[in-house]
Amino acid sequence: MAATNIDAVLGALVELAEDATGLQVLDGPVLDGLMWEHVVIGFPDGEDSSYTVERSPMPGLRTAMREDWSVRCLLSLTTGASTVADVRARAVEALTALEDSVAAASTTSELWSRARVEGRLDWYVLQHEDGVSVNVLFSVSGTCLP
Repeated sequence: MAATNIDAVLGALVELAEDATGLQVLDGPVLDGLMWEHVVIGFPDGEDSSYTVERSPMPGLRTAMREDWSVRCLLSLTTGASTVADVRARAVEALTALEDSVAAASTTSELWSRARVEGRLDWYVLQHEDGVSVNVLFSVSGTCLP
């Protein structure tokens, strides 16, 4: 039995995000260059970690552990040809597709029993010489049961 399921969770989230959004999906941030159209799975936010795992014993099951996890993510869209409203609408579309995909996987996944996009969605919108950037920090959280 693995000490944690987070590696498998991250791999599944990368696949779901690729299929749902059609964007390039990174497993962790890349620190060089401007990200034009990416989803980053496992993005640190200030003092917050990229992902967290809390393990707790399952009552009545001697060694079985419940695992609650949360993965911080970044959706980053930058374009030189659109208005803020256009890029923001694309961001909403990508987030909706990812949210629907994660919710659907919760009913079929053998890895987790519950997962969803939840909590705060922090939006950072910038207009600059290269165009418009919309960056959204969000979390996907879930539970793995033995």
